[in-house]
Amino acid sequence: MSYINKLIYLFILSTFLPVFYAPYLVLGLGILYLFTILLIGKKITITNGKILFFGLVLFLWASISWVYNNFVGNSDFLALFLWASTYLFPFFIMLFVSLKHNMLEFDRAFEFYKKILLLQFVLGIFQAISMKDFAGDHIKGTCIDSHILGIHYAIATIIIFTRLMYLSNRKDLLYFAVYLIGMVMTGYTSNVVFLFGILILISLVKTKMFTKLSKASLLLIFLAPIIGIGFSKVKHHGLEYVKYGISEILRNWTNLEESKLLGKIYSYKVSFIDIPREINIFFGYGPGTYTSRASQIRIPEYSATKLPIKIGTFKTELFEKYITPWYVKGEDAPIRGASWGTMASPMTSVVSTWVELGIIGFLIFIFLFYHLFLQLNKKIKMLKICTSYNFVYSKSCLYLLLFFIIELLYLNYWEYPQITIPVFTFCILLLKNETNNYSTYRSKT
Repeated sequence: MSYINKLIYLFILSTFLPVFYAPYLVLGLGILYLFTILLIGKKITITNGKILFFGLVLFLWASISWVYNNFVGNSDFLALFLWASTYLFPFFIMLFVSLKHNMLEFDRAFEFYKKILLLQFVLGIFQAISMKDFAGDHIKGTCIDSHILGIHYAIATIIIFTRLMYLSNRKDLLYFAVYLIGMVMTGYTSNVVFLFGILILISLVKTKMFTKLSKASLLLIFLAPIIGIGFSKVKHHGLEYVKYGISEILRNWTNLEESKLLGKIYSYKVSFIDIPREINIFFGYGPGTYTSRASQIRIPEYSATKLPIKIGTFKTELFEKYITPWYVKGEDAPIRGASWGTMASPMTSVVSTWVELGIIGFLIFIFLFYHLFLQLNKKIKMLKICTSYNFVYSKSCLYLLLFFIIELLYLNYWEYPQITIPVFTFCILLLKNETNNYSTYRSKT
């Protein structure tokens, strides 16, 4: 096994460690490896150069936005560096996976991923028993939190379910059940909703675009109410919790400022309607200034308690005006059991990119995903045998990318290496190994 293959395995493993910055330690090893290759005079050859080009262009535009906003007083020296350390991480993953001498195949990487998730499921069972609670934030395996583990389960479920639909492997049905149960145990409600939408889409596309219901669709329809009932039971306040949420949404739908739960919708409103009137939306407000992780880690309430090193605190006027109030809106909610944080939180990668980098940066961000979709779809059309593993994995990565985009609309997962590592590792591996054909792949998976 080559060093670069081991490095990719380390990246995947680091996403399951209880330290947020663990993937950055692996990144350090990767950069050291590249410098060593250059020092000894070897050539570094990469595939998928167009995808990496988007990262370079995004950084160049962020630098221009940073210079402008430093001049007008919206940013400071550290903002660009911190932004780059989080926003450019996915491109480093794409770089390492795209190295020509990386011979790791998709199926090998996914098999490794599956085994780790099975271990997480076993640990989750023990955590449920020890806490005497079937689901919730305590079900996190070895991950930093239950939401990250829930996303991991969703990623594996999408790939497994696509295989199940096209190849009808009985072992995949077992994996599908285990990962689905594991995800429900994490208590990440919105994640289940998004995943079920993707699974229904997969089953309908497989049955000739909405012309009939397949057995898998019927299975989903059967499982949906069961999982719904499960959530009403496993949440700390059961149906009372759900009823409170619905009443709060209906009561404040036309008055978002007063809602404790609709911070997400309010954030989109102010970001796309109000804020463009206050800033130069062409350049944006500057990288690391509004809702990105780089902006969050510098506010005094966060940097003093959660960062491994001390850095200067910094909070922009826009952050103080629109974001800070949402940290305290839910404190007087009558039901406090499980958090409403994800729906109430105004943080999303879409909002961050739009406000911080402006129109140009936002378009670059969109075209990155558009390019990935085109490449995956092109590969699918080139494959004639829909029962080959190559075809099925290409389909699954297309759905995986769609799921990831939905998550970016909802939260700021672009800046979470724990999420971007598996997503882009699988997608780029699939695009890189264009000559691979898994139609005769071993039956053990």
